[in-house]
Amino acid sequence: MSASLATLVLLLGSPALPIEQEEAPSIATEVLALPAGGDGPAVPLRAAKPGDVVLLRIDWPGPRPGTFAVADPDDGDGLGNHSVRRVVRSDPRAEGADVVELLVFGLGTIEIGPLDIVDADGESIGRTMPAMIEVVAGLDESDSEPSPERPAMTLGLDRAGMAIALLATTLALGAAAWLLARLMRRRIGPSELRERIVPVEHPAERALRELDELSGSGLAARGSVKRFCIRLAEIGKTFEGGVSRAALMELTTSECGRELRRRGMDERRVAWFTGWLDRIDLVKFAGDRPEHDALDDLVTTLRTVVVRELPHEVTTAERGAP
Repeated sequence: MSASLATLVLLLGSPALPIEQEEAPSIATEVLALPAGGDGPAVPLRAAKPGDVVLLRIDWPGPRPGTFAVADPDDGDGLGNHSVRRVVRSDPRAEGADVVELLVFGLGTIEIGPLDIVDADGESIGRTMPAMIEVVAGLDESDSEPSPERPAMTLGLDRAGMAIALLATTLALGAAAWLLARLMRRRIGPSELRERIVPVEHPAERALRELDELSGSGLAARGSVKRFCIRLAEIGKTFEGGVSRAALMELTTSECGRELRRRGMDERRVAWFTGWLDRIDLVKFAGDRPEHDALDDLVTTLRTVVVRELPHEVTTAERGAP
């Protein structure tokens, strides 16, 4: 009986024991800020502003992997407060360390990570430790000295002052009356009136003129790529803002997208414009230096969109090179 029981146990097999999965190792990180202008090494971050690019320096717990990537580049909290731009190996801005480049959007305390780091085969290397950063709208008030209190000012006029003020008012009214009478005596005909009216420049015509001026400025040829891209972004924001009746000049790229959607712009047009601004942001905030062909592509892409918005009265000869 005991032999049969032993045989039955062997046939059925022993109960499966739970297999403990190895937990991914934690990877230490440090958040760094790029210096003003994007030149020089990065420094430990104190606070950031919306639209700033920050670096997440990685301290590998073991040997540095041959290559790595972020498994899910979307931010962990799902609030759209930051996004992963790219990973950079041996970044000179971080003294040769590997970094993850991030773009921050929201305000307040933002949690970066944990991010899943994988190798070229998609196998997990580890997870970064969460890092907290403060994003503020402007300068930290604690870094600025309080303004000295100004003594209260009182306004008052003595009799001499009142007499001078009354005389000045009388003279101003007299001059206005004389000017009005002169204008009434001189009647302006319709033809002369039309000549004096300054025509309002269409946003597309203005954008083409400013693109021609930028192309002829020689900024890119002299190596002033960042100044070139800053001016190009201003032209693009002025054009799209003029077409949509929106003030975009002081807005970040993500804020431009939200404002244009609120104004009813087509989603494909919004996606194109924010993607175009993202390419320029890499030069303005991340210190990228694109080749001349890449700059030409940015200008040509905007020019193509602008030409489609030209008024029907503008002839093909007046549009300039596409």
